[in-house]
Amino acid sequence: MDVPFARKVNRRVRMLAEVPWKAGIKKFLNILSIKPYTMVEYPRLASMYDIMIESERFNDIEGTIVECGTWNGGYALLMNKISEDVGKKRDVWLFDSFKGLPAPQEVDKNKRGFLAKRGAARGAEAVLRTAFQHVDQGRVHVVEGWFEDTFSEVLPKIGKIAYVHLDADLYEPTKFCLEKLWPLLSYGALVIIDDYSYYQGCKKAVDDFLAHNHIRGLVRSADETAYIRKI
Repeated sequence: MDVPFARKVNRRVRMLAEVPWKAGIKKFLNILSIKPYTMVEYPRLASMYDIMIESERFNDIEGTIVECGTWNGGYALLMNKISEDVGKKRDVWLFDSFKGLPAPQEVDKNKRGFLAKRGAARGAEAVLRTAFQHVDQGRVHVVEGWFEDTFSEVLPKIGKIAYVHLDADLYEPTKFCLEKLWPLLSYGALVIIDDYSYYQGCKKAVDDFLAHNHIRGLVRSADETAYIRKI
């Protein structure tokens, strides 16, 4: 028996309501809005967006957002937008020297074999402040300086951590951040490691830390990023 025309139309209209096109548009617009403040390209931003928004919707993770190597703040701003979109207003802690990368070691080569450059990826606090100008300033904490100089004083103020974006590139700062931040992570917290498959020093630091502490669960993404969830 043929389905009446009106019923066919009704079913098609209802189907459109079930397609997540609105969420896709919102994701694109959110990423577009923060893109001037980050060097991370769209595929990596989109990958993080999907993982984090699912985590925020279905996991009750306690704590703040922390970014180590914030540059001009765009990536952390997107993380904050994701939390706000699901009704969570987390404090955001942004760590950066604003002097670019420190001096690299021999291990700190990229996947093409070129040594990382001292002073590269230098951000500006004024630009970062502009990026976060529409976020409640009571939740935004900018910490200027090298990690080894600032962590001891600042970390006790942070409390529990829900999300970490680690974009330190080099072996020593990556390993230092993991060692200091891991004990502060809440159950289910997510660590996002930028450039895991791009900088050899970053990858070695992560692998050494996980092996030494017998931690499993590293997930490598096709876009050079890696993720670890604390369980």
